[in-house]
Amino acid sequence: MIKYCKAQILPSALLQYGGSLFLLVMLLMFIALRDFLPSLYNMLCEILYGVRGQEPFIDLGDILRAGVCWRHGVNVYVPSVCLDGGVFNYSPILLNAARLPLEVSDRGVGGLLMAFGFIASVALLPKAEAVSELVFRCAAVASTATWYAIEQGNLDLCLFAIIMLGVWLLRKNHKLSVISYVLFGVAAAAKFYPAILFLLGLRERVFRLSLLVLAGCILVVVVFVAYGSGIVKAASEIPLSQPFRATFGARDLFGGLALLHVLPWHSATHVIRPFYPSTALMSEPRLSNLLTVLMSLGALVLAWMDAPRYSIKLPQVDPSRLVFLVAGALLIVFCFFAAQNVYYRGIFLVMLLPGFWNLAYPRSGGTDWRARLLIVLTLALLWEAAIREVVHGVIGGAFPLWVEEATMVVVWLARELAWWWLVIQLTALIIAFFRRELIRLHRDMRLLLP
Repeated sequence: MIKYCKAQILPSALLQYGGSLFLLVMLLMFIALRDFLPSLYNMLCEILYGVRGQEPFIDLGDILRAGVCWRHGVNVYVPSVCLDGGVFNYSPILLNAARLPLEVSDRGVGGLLMAFGFIASVALLPKAEAVSELVFRCAAVASTATWYAIEQGNLDLCLFAIIMLGVWLLRKNHKLSVISYVLFGVAAAAKFYPAILFLLGLRERVFRLSLLVLAGCILVVVVFVAYGSGIVKAASEIPLSQPFRATFGARDLFGGLALLHVLPWHSATHVIRPFYPSTALMSEPRLSNLLTVLMSLGALVLAWMDAPRYSIKLPQVDPSRLVFLVAGALLIVFCFFAAQNVYYRGIFLVMLLPGFWNLAYPRSGGTDWRARLLIVLTLALLWEAAIREVVHGVIGGAFPLWVEEATMVVVWLARELAWWWLVIQLTALIIAFFRRELIRLHRDMRLLLP
């Protein structure tokens, strides 16, 4: 009955912008807490994602520092004193922004601008159909994944805003869709994964798709000629961390199982750094990698088998919601299989919720239990860090260490299985969507041929 909580009791503008307004109020509240009640702010941070409040916008500060170093002739792709022994693991194209007169001290203003840009972009999602949908959307956008991204000042906030604008233009105005692909290219120039969104070009007509393919091939050649060595270097510097805390990805399940022999892994709850070099302790890494590949292939087979069910369901999704759903699915599935991702990248799960809502509560009536489960799992994964920390806080010190460790392993395994099931469903949806588009393109090409 949740579908029938009537939208008419709220103004239309609130259904459209309620998520952004709610997140803005929460952000202002957190800023006030950090300035005037830092002890309470630190306690909330520990509850939300297990880390005491740090210096704000650390990730943005690292990018700005790398830009300053590069501007002074330092090779930022090798360890240097300028980067405190670290390296720059972003696209070399991003270093062109270092030509701007920006300093590390600008991270405060930059971080706030990124946060406000993210908040504004949430308003580009299709309008909520019901009060209950708005409530779920507010819960998603104010999740621990969002706060982690904002406090870190991670570049994914900017990419989210750019991608949201691009997808919004795709569904808003067909004539402006070329701007969408330019925006996707800008996002891919900063980090590599948004390039997967060029697959949305299969929605276009044959002639426009042909032009996009030609332009894309030319652009790829130019970029690799100009930045090829830097791109390869940046890709090789992507760090790996323990899979038990703030990460998601295909390699986490078997990678984590190979690390269970180094328990207790949850005892340093308030410290991040010790979790990063631990992959060297992994037992049988080649076996875990092989099992990850096999499980990934099995997931693709299951998705292929499940795709016909989504082929029947997709016409029930409003076109304006479907484009956000497919774009979000492409990003999540690609990132899941391609690499290990830091928890804040989960903000792209927000793009899925409007489409999931149409699948769960179609206008033709009835409900779909699987789509409802997708909504619940999406929210659970966005709030996973808080769930994990609450569980650890409840059992920590109250039971023998082996009980605490076993419980946290079960929580971790539940998270991993939830991710795998969600990704299988998203992959099935992607297959169904592009199978439909390829059939349409094949039909159009036959009509064009003599």
